[in-house]
Amino acid sequence: MSSDDAEGGPEKRARKDTLRLPRGFAQRGDPSAGALRAALLRGAALWHEGLKRSQALQVPGLVVDQPIAADTVLLRIPKELHFSRPRCEEIFKNLYEACEALPSADPEKRAEAADALCFAKVLQSCAAEKCTSTAQRECQGPSTWPEAWGHVAATLLSNVEDFADHPYVAAWEGQRGRMLRLTSTPLRRSESCCDLLLPTGRMPQLCSAEPELIAAQAQYVRTVYGCLQSTVTEMPKELDEGLFAFSWLCLLTRRFRGPEGSALVPGVDFLNHSSKPNAASEWDEASGSIVVTSLVDLQPGDEVCISYGNLSNPLLFRTYGFTLPCEFEPCCSCTFTQEELVAGACAEAATAQVQDLPNLHLNSSFVTDELAELLQAYPSGAGKLLRLLCAERLEKMDEKSKELKISTSTNHASHASRVLRSEYLCLRLHVQILDELAGQPSETSTSAQDLKHELQLLHQAGMLAV
Repeated sequence: MSSDDAEGGPEKRARKDTLRLPRGFAQRGDPSAGALRAALLRGAALWHEGLKRSQALQVPGLVVDQPIAADTVLLRIPKELHFSRPRCEEIFKNLYEACEALPSADPEKRAEAADALCFAKVLQSCAAEKCTSTAQRECQGPSTWPEAWGHVAATLLSNVEDFADHPYVAAWEGQRGRMLRLTSTPLRRSESCCDLLLPTGRMPQLCSAEPELIAAQAQYVRTVYGCLQSTVTEMPKELDEGLFAFSWLCLLTRRFRGPEGSALVPGVDFLNHSSKPNAASEWDEASGSIVVTSLVDLQPGDEVCISYGNLSNPLLFRTYGFTLPCEFEPCCSCTFTQEELVAGACAEAATAQVQDLPNLHLNSSFVTDELAELLQAYPSGAGKLLRLLCAERLEKMDEKSKELKISTSTNHASHASRVLRSEYLCLRLHVQILDELAGQPSETSTSAQDLKHELQLLHQAGMLAV
């Protein structure tokens, strides 16, 4: 009998290696978020009476059921109710101390693991209770943490399927090591991430690093879970990998940056993103509260949306699992892996200068920190290396992909073509600007004037030789 036969064959082993998010909590939680609203009000928060949670939207969010004037405060959540690191370090002090033993030299990575472990404990406390008539009370969890956290956990557990389209889930469920596919077919919710990826054992034909980056980040979550299991004795034995992964996704997609770092803010985390938001979220630095205010007059049935920031489609997809129609994308971006950077440097005999640098992320609006690191590490040849990397990536894209990247501007583009179009335009802009700096005729888009100005200043300062 072969080893494959003895172990049930490679397909069975592959199934064992996949990760599944928690299931079976569809009846838990309050779809209308009424219990959460009540808990927040008891915690001195403000939740406008006309603001309701709706399951009828493509992605559940908040809507209004009465006219609300512009400049009205819709939500005000005090910092004591935020799932933030300072608050968690008070409540779960032993877990944060235990996570200091994790095998990472980066204190932020150790704290990030502790954040996810703590939220997983909140989720587990809710998931462990049976769905009875008292489930809402039981899901509040121990008195050591805010009541609202338990209701957030209950609501999230009842909507696990909201993450079905996230690219991490595609990787966890056995779709790692796959490539981008260009397609002009309309988006369907069920295909938004899985159709971005196709099985292949070769280098991506369209030369996007996104599948590799997504797979690496998804695998990192599993690695963290394994390290926690083997290192942190305080970690609950019954906390399985699927629940930990779900916790990580919740924090990845639902936290906001604030004065005390990133925080999941109950209620505010229900707000979806729009390129034309009708509400704004701001931090009251004096009190630490987050305040959501309407920007326009709202009518019954309107969804309340905020902006998650000026993020490109590659970053939106990698983080949140969605993309914007191309005409609403605020900027373009493209990422080269560290391996690609070293390979390009080999051609320029500059491996020593770049071998310790991180992935190279480019943005069409400004000089990124990663590009600044490259320029600092290799001032005499970074410009030439950058142009080489961009030009080679562009040349490897076939004509069909170029046409889609340039022309896609409707809401019927797939996530894949939106991501690839963004990368293509970002690469082309960098090549055009570098050629202009080298004295070659080129026409740079007016939307990239800030990037062009920053690169010109670096060139004049002798930090960008072209």
